[in-house]
Amino acid sequence: LIVGARGHSLYRRLLLGSVSQQVVVHARAPVTVVPPPEEEGRRQDAVIVGVDGSQGARRALLRAAEEARLRRWELEVVGVQPPPPVGGERLPAEAAMQVYMSMGMPPPKGMEIDGDVARQREQLIEHWRNQIEGQLKREIERIDQDLLPEKVICDVIGASNPVRALLDKAAWAKLLVVGSRGRGGFTGMLLGSVSQHCVRHATAPVMVVPSE
Repeated sequence: LIVGARGHSLYRRLLLGSVSQQVVVHARAPVTVVPPPEEEGRRQDAVIVGVDGSQGARRALLRAAEEARLRRWELEVVGVQPPPPVGGERLPAEAAMQVYMSMGMPPPKGMEIDGDVARQREQLIEHWRNQIEGQLKREIERIDQDLLPEKVICDVIGASNPVRALLDKAAWAKLLVVGSRGRGGFTGMLLGSVSQHCVRHATAPVMVVPSE
């Protein structure tokens, strides 16, 4: 089912409370919401899909793979997870330091990170990224290879806001696919959060795939 979204940003958010939003919430079939066309910029032939290990995300991944294969587009499988917490006996105990380090932000002046701490932090980040990337690859391997497009890539994003991360990714793609419900990296971000925010704010068409 395909519906249009009228207006721009703020105005569109109000209109989505009627037709588009209700259709996305209640439809049993995948729903694609198409925003107004952009006058500038050329989008790449790619489908972005958010995956978090849930059954709903698996359905979204399968549908995204089908859309990409039929169009001979690239499929980019995205996992959004908050960076790993920084802790341990050898690391600073200050909560502020842990926040700055876990988000990959430079600490404010006067808050120093010595070489050992920095190296341990990089090791944690690398281990975390490899772990999430492995999960994404296992999800892809669950799909019959004949159903996959020619080019499939995985991308792990360390972000506390999965919606913002997906929207940034979809800013250059031709289609964003999300499940209606999720867990893991999207814990608590059920329909009304990730799906609805993507539908409301994305500049690319957004397909919402029901979990059942």
